[in-house]
Amino acid sequence: MSLLSIGHESGETGTCAGVFEYNAKKWILSCSHVLAPEGSNVNDKILCPGLKDSESPRIIGRLKGFNRLDDGNFFPNTMDVGIALLIEESYYPELNIHEYSIPIEDTNVMFNGRTSGESTGVILDTNFRWTMELGGNYFGFDSQLKTSCVSKKGDSGALLIDENLRPIGIVIGGSDEGAVVTPIWRIFLNLEEILGE
Repeated sequence: MSLLSIGHESGETGTCAGVFEYNAKKWILSCSHVLAPEGSNVNDKILCPGLKDSESPRIIGRLKGFNRLDDGNFFPNTMDVGIALLIEESYYPELNIHEYSIPIEDTNVMFNGRTSGESTGVILDTNFRWTMELGGNYFGFDSQLKTSCVSKKGDSGALLIDENLRPIGIVIGGSDEGAVVTPIWRIFLNLEEILGE
């Protein structure tokens, strides 16, 4: 079991990107489709590890902010982000919302996912369009990053970093052909809107 495993009380399980401080509170960062699957609500329980990895997980947080994915035309989604209020001590990595790397093609990158473990590669595209399939629905994403890192189911939410260990984004999906990543600068610059505070 990965130490980065996290999930929603419904059973959806993925990877935690880390914990950050904002407005004097600590928050858990992962993907919307991990922390806030369809039918979820604010204040739902967030579990560590996720239910797919443990029959007796701890309640580590409460769902607070997330973007509902839009299955409309013309690639309407630019983020896949879920954030929960941390209510217990955690061993997840600490992030600084003021310290991150702006993505550039050919940058060496890596992530540590719940399923794949450590995966390394380079950024191939910084303005990537991609379609995600979830539960038979299709969601178009615009302005994402494409990397050559191998990604498997369960890696969603993993933190992509550069060679200097600076955050670049969070993995939202992918395959053996590469991981797709939401840039972290976009998440951090929109925290007030995402969290409503």
